[in-house]
Amino acid sequence: MINNLERLKKEYNEYENKAIALSNILKDVENSGLVESLNKGQNFNEDIKGFIEKFKSPNVVVSVVAEVSNGKSTFLNSLIFKNNVLHSGLGAVTATIFKIKYDESYSFNSSYLKQKFYSIEELQVAVKQYNEKIREKVDNDEKVEIEEVTITLPDENLKQGIVLYDTPGFGALDEAQILPILKQAVSKSDAVIMLLDISQGLKKGEKEFVKNVLKSIPAKKRYIVLNKMDSVVDEDDFDLMDEKEIKQQIEKVTNDTLNELSKLSNIDKKEIRHYKVSAKKALVGYVKNKEEALKESNFIEFENDFWHKVISEKEEVFNERIDSFNELKNNVLIILNKQQVEIEKTLETLNAMKEALLTQRADLEAVLNNSINKFNQYKTRVLSTTEFDIDRIFREMEKIFYINIVENLESNISLFDKAKFWALQEKYEKEIESAMKKSESKIKSIINNSVNSFLENIYNVQEELNQTIEEVNTKLKSFDNLNISLIDKLDIVNKKGDRINIKNLNFNGYIDAPDYFNQTIWSIVAAEYAFIFLGPLGLIVGSVLAYLFSRNKENQNEKIAREITNEIMDKMDYELKPKLKEVINKLRVLSIEIVSAPQNIETRLKEVLRSLESPEEKEKEIQKNQRNLDTLKSYVSQINNI
Repeated sequence: MINNLERLKKEYNEYENKAIALSNILKDVENSGLVESLNKGQNFNEDIKGFIEKFKSPNVVVSVVAEVSNGKSTFLNSLIFKNNVLHSGLGAVTATIFKIKYDESYSFNSSYLKQKFYSIEELQVAVKQYNEKIREKVDNDEKVEIEEVTITLPDENLKQGIVLYDTPGFGALDEAQILPILKQAVSKSDAVIMLLDISQGLKKGEKEFVKNVLKSIPAKKRYIVLNKMDSVVDEDDFDLMDEKEIKQQIEKVTNDTLNELSKLSNIDKKEIRHYKVSAKKALVGYVKNKEEALKESNFIEFENDFWHKVISEKEEVFNERIDSFNELKNNVLIILNKQQVEIEKTLETLNAMKEALLTQRADLEAVLNNSINKFNQYKTRVLSTTEFDIDRIFREMEKIFYINIVENLESNISLFDKAKFWALQEKYEKEIESAMKKSESKIKSIINNSVNSFLENIYNVQEELNQTIEEVNTKLKSFDNLNISLIDKLDIVNKKGDRINIKNLNFNGYIDAPDYFNQTIWSIVAAEYAFIFLGPLGLIVGSVLAYLFSRNKENQNEKIAREITNEIMDKMDYELKPKLKEVINKLRVLSIEIVSAPQNIETRLKEVLRSLESPEEKEKEIQKNQRNLDTLKSYVSQINNI
């Protein structure tokens, strides 16, 4: 299954090249000056840069968390290297995450040492010295910051696109220190493997991890590996038991472990994806080519299932990125096609006017100049009234969360001694969850008001523009002998009663805009709510309470409310805004169309005005517009071929 990463890397590289090609075409479009409003409303250049970065690396990032001495090095040697590459003790250091990835040389990169080596043995000496240096600081009660140390190895399996995060053992630090480190590693990972020693039962550090972190890891990323199954039965008893009794003993220990995991994490036992393996036997099987040892280890079944699921998830994310990239490409094409239509209409008008008499020249010039001035005045005002402000929604959400959290805490939690902190954490979580739920109706109202106000602005601006277009067309009709094509009215949105509808680009018709956008935005916000309630809320409350109550015994409900509100909004800002980006971009497409309309009409009227100078000048304008049209068609063709 690891070999499938090579195929995925090729596909990522293909779409990286497509994103680069689209970026280069857009630079040419901008330099040509043919489409002035290309980056108004939606910043295509920044979005494409983001896609280039997203398609750069298809690496599968795997974090392994385990108690000290649970066989983590042996496990990684079996899963990744198929050889004894990593020695035990790599992660047995406090406040450090080891990032292991491919490079053509051995290297160690930390805050105090950056060096390349000629052999694995030299690298292992550097790791040992680093561990000793950090341990000495801890023993001397010196402050040790969380650090990510990068180690590179010229290993063929890593070269396929695997990056490992090896975290400190649970027993290396107390809970308040270890949880932020583990959270940092988990957030960067495509898969998180919790390695347990099935023969020893859950230790204190493992229990704390399960209780406080495990449920916050999405089920798709979560893998529980019960290692050392060959050690469940003592050597003294092994010869006294038959195969059936040994299997029964392993199943009993497995069920006991799963029951405890389910109880601590509040995860249904059936949802705990787990595997029973012997990493040691697997490594013996790989190193010494012993098929029987591999078979007894159960390791091949685990790694086949693991890589299949991890790579499938990676492919799913990849396909979502492809869909988003194609949507962005289509949005670019919409703008270019609209400009192409405008140029074609301009050409039609110029060719008609070339043969027309210019007896009404002075009057026509006055009409056109007056119309140009009107549309020029619209441009600035349209830009200022058709921007959807997602940041304002987040500011209002923050204010509502804070007020409701303070209200709940002041009403239901009184002054208490900080020794009661852990006993009252659950009560704080309950009150804060209640406050967030109480905020739902107001947040829905804010979303509804923001969307409705935005759509109303779009509609009002369109109606004003159409009124001016009607006035201009009435005057243009009076010059019937010049055969001037009339300006088409805008039909981006329409209104039935108090409902605003927008054109659906996928078919000839309109959809109810308020219902569509309000429901879409709220469903994304509600999903983030549910995710926060499932896991991160407990972590947020615990860390804030631990921080504040370790410093002051006084009632700090307002400080708690402020800190928790900040944490929740930071999480929403990091996770929710990207999820809302797609729907916000759809709103911005409306802005783009409205913003570009006055400019397109003004440009067309100017072309008409310049064409009145003389038949020769009109011919020059026709040729210029034809060149522009050919160039624009070339850009559209290039984008369609990406």
